[in-house]
Amino acid sequence: MDRHRKRSVDVLEEVEKLSCCICKRRPSDCHHVITVGAGGDDSRSNCIPLCRRHHQETHLIGVRTFYNKYKSMIDLYYEICGEVKPDVFDV
Repeated sequence: MDRHRKRSVDVLEEVEKLSCCICKRRPSDCHHVITVGAGGDDSRSNCIPLCRRHHQETHLIGVRTFYNKYKSMIDLYYEICGEVKPDVFDV
């Protein structure tokens, strides 16, 4: 993995301006569904807005468990923003 790869600052800043897709709190962090270390990119479909609490929770319990817990809210977020949900959510 290239540590010096170009980041999509526009997407990151856009996502961070949104409310958390779970609880609607602000500010939000840009959570990479497929982590950068695992080859995830800064695409709009791979970045979701999460408040700090929910961002930490997803890293503690894992993305699939997090998705199962908040499935309806995450699905609604992808439906509203018109992006394709990453395959990692499919269990």
